[in-house]
Amino acid sequence: MCKEKLWIEDFIPKVISEIQATKSIDLFNKLLEYLSEAGVFYKDFASIIKLTQELDISIGEIANQAKVDMLIYLYIQQINANASDSKSLKIFSDKQQLFLKQLCKNLLRSEYFHFFENVVVHDGKVVKIKYFGSFELGQDLMSNTFKIFPKNKMGTIEEFDSNHSSETDLFVSQTGASEENLFETSKAFEEHTIRSEYKKISKQYMLYQQYCEYAELPSKNEQLEAEFSDLQNKNFNLVKFKENFANFLIDITLILHEFGLLYKTNLECEQSKVLIDIALVDQKTAIIFVDQQETVCELMEKQKLYHPDNFNQMKIDLLRKNGWDVITIIYESWNNEFDTKEKKEYYIKKKIDSFNKVNL
Repeated sequence: MCKEKLWIEDFIPKVISEIQATKSIDLFNKLLEYLSEAGVFYKDFASIIKLTQELDISIGEIANQAKVDMLIYLYIQQINANASDSKSLKIFSDKQQLFLKQLCKNLLRSEYFHFFENVVVHDGKVVKIKYFGSFELGQDLMSNTFKIFPKNKMGTIEEFDSNHSSETDLFVSQTGASEENLFETSKAFEEHTIRSEYKKISKQYMLYQQYCEYAELPSKNEQLEAEFSDLQNKNFNLVKFKENFANFLIDITLILHEFGLLYKTNLECEQSKVLIDIALVDQKTAIIFVDQQETVCELMEKQKLYHPDNFNQMKIDLLRKNGWDVITIIYESWNNEFDTKEKKEYYIKKKIDSFNKVNL
């Protein structure tokens, strides 16, 4: 059973008031995390800046993850205001623009984004040497390492002589777990690790694409791009075996066959490096699968309205900025709403035709 990300706008001012009253940095970070995940329509950026002032924390003192969350929230506001062009900051005041640029410089020009700046003296002159790319070790070097010791028949921890060096003398309690369960646990842990790293690096990559100009950095960060591509492919290798994704591919490709349209599956956009689930290359139309767990649920009176979460919104925006029209399929909701073959065909055709008319 998955937890829904609920967007409740009335909840935000109450949290802000609580932060002002308690001066809690932890609660401030949790607010930023919520806004970065589900803050679809909250536009009061001024209140966020004011909080940093009231808490008396400079941009440099904000935790890296909180800075990422804040920048994601700002990016979503630009997307929603149709101002996601990197040269456009019209939705922000001069003061807010200055804050945003300082935030970008502080975060993107840091080791957290694989940026390094060495200051050296050469021939009596101070020179700043910049380079991009490094080999970054994970926080926990043992996180992906598993070692299975032989178990004893009784399922308890056995005492052993410290002079014995053979691993066959080491036993661990199985507490009823079979080898198969241990394998499944290891597999689930590996999947969780890949997905977690994929989301983390993808967010950094997409934020860099959006804000590198504000940080006065080159448009290409080779280290982030390489990690993004690698983890995106690893994540896809997990997703492609999921039932919902397989059904999505079958449903959509059968419809495209009916229309006589040529398509490619799992196509990497050359410019953005984003993997497109189904691409109509001639029309430059991308059809993107969104899992129900990657949505934000907005409560509209007694009705639930689902939106792609902020992570997916950034991915969609990156494709659009590189010339792609995007059809987003939140598969479970879409499948329930369009419960017949005819309804599904009509929906897809209407979307494709609307793009063709715009591009004429």
